[in-house]
Amino acid sequence: MIRLYHGPRFGVLKAMILVEDPVDARCIVEGGIKMDSINIGAMSFDVTRIMITDPIVVNAVDVEVFKWFHDRGIKLGVRKVSNERSKNLWKSFSDKSLV
Repeated sequence: MIRLYHGPRFGVLKAMILVEDPVDARCIVEGGIKMDSINIGAMSFDVTRIMITDPIVVNAVDVEVFKWFHDRGIKLGVRKVSNERSKNLWKSFSDKSLV
């Protein structure tokens, strides 16, 4: 995907990229794909995660990756569906005293 992004055929496209978790998104950014914002649609619950918002649950690794994005000025938003107004994920982390 990263190789394709840097290819001449795709220079004018603005693509939506779906990834499985925050770590995969970080790999994409580290590979040179530029992002100014990331929408977190939903994250699956398991016993290692805590609920931040209705669709978002995180573990310690996820929080560290989201801090990495925040430190680089990448906005973190939450929307389950495209016509929903985006909520600020960083504020939700602050409200839960995770950052």
